[in-house]
Amino acid sequence: MKSVLDTYHLDFPYRKVVLAPELSFQHTFFPYHTDYIGNEQYDDWLKDKRKVKSPLKHKQLKAAEVLLKHSQTTYVKRPAWDVEKGLMEE
Repeated sequence: MKSVLDTYHLDFPYRKVVLAPELSFQHTFFPYHTDYIGNEQYDDWLKDKRKVKSPLKHKQLKAAEVLLKHSQTTYVKRPAWDVEKGLMEE
């Protein structure tokens, strides 16, 4: 992530999060600047994220844009989408 942001000359603070609401983390040592959110912390973490009321800022949107440029998207067309499309056309 740092190299992608550096390529576009964006200085954007970030923290890495390993989000696993169904798992429990047993380690006593975690890497620097990485949050491990397991089943014990998930509810509190989610409540904290929902409390944030500030709107997205320009710098946040630019960072999201450059990260999406360097992401791979894979999808599989689902039969249900054809049914929904048919309903919308009626």
